[in-house]
Amino acid sequence: MNPTILAVISIAATVILGLWAIYLVLKRKYPGEISFVQESCLGLFDSIVKNMPDLAVQYKGSPVGEGLVLIKGSFLNTGSKDISESMVEEKLSISLPEKFRWLTAKVVSTSPKVQAQLAILDRSVVLETHLFRCREYVRFEALAEVPTEDPQGKKNGETIEKRLIKALTINHRIADTQKIKRKDMLPPEYGLKRLKRRFAALGGLVVVGLGLIVAAYFVEIPEVHFLIPVGDGGFTEVTAKPRADGTFRVKGVHDKAYSKSVPVEQFYKIPGIVPKVLPHTVFRASTILIAILYVGGPRGRLGGRC
Repeated sequence: MNPTILAVISIAATVILGLWAIYLVLKRKYPGEISFVQESCLGLFDSIVKNMPDLAVQYKGSPVGEGLVLIKGSFLNTGSKDISESMVEEKLSISLPEKFRWLTAKVVSTSPKVQAQLAILDRSVVLETHLFRCREYVRFEALAEVPTEDPQGKKNGETIEKRLIKALTINHRIADTQKIKRKDMLPPEYGLKRLKRRFAALGGLVVVGLGLIVAAYFVEIPEVHFLIPVGDGGFTEVTAKPRADGTFRVKGVHDKAYSKSVPVEQFYKIPGIVPKVLPHTVFRASTILIAILYVGGPRGRLGGRC
């Protein structure tokens, strides 16, 4: 591989990783993060009553109407910080617009020791917890009544479930905590496919990283040293690096005390100077670091997890 190309690749990888790190730092401005995972959303009338006319489904003694929707979901602390009661100025709530309303909501399960409850206030379901630690969760079920017609009195073409999901607004005012992230519960087969794709992509990155290390180990760039006469017929080996002022910075390779600045014209006129060409690999510890960051950086996340 051409050394110039290899150098360009290394520089490009370093720049990309630097920009990626800056992006992650800005993205994770707040360490706290709560995710809402929608597990299922079921229109009771269309899914059960409509298809099974002989089956009676009632809510509080009355037949289920077209607008009743059962939604199941979870709130997870996916951040890197525990959330305490003292951090909460405005509790987490799931709100609905006008003509929508919540009928009932309850917590069905939680992580061990998590104390949580739901309350319906006007058109909002409000979640109240005490200490909500990292990776803990609260699962709930709620029943909502969704209008089947739009404000103009016409039937809406969207499914009743989609109308409810679009209408949900999740808010909170919790210190050091980002906006709620909404995620859908994916079927197992889809998750397996995504996992395979990630492993394939990671495998490709590993191959590229190892390729950079191997290439850097075997590629050689000639390096020129010089033997300069000193004293009684002896020589000292030096390196000569050009500087912007038109001089060479001459430094001893073995004799570290030997160091001087020599104009370029005078350097090549030194009596008895002998060039010495050495094979020099571009392999460095920094090359390994760049390769490791190239492989691990894009898949990693800044900031620890609890």
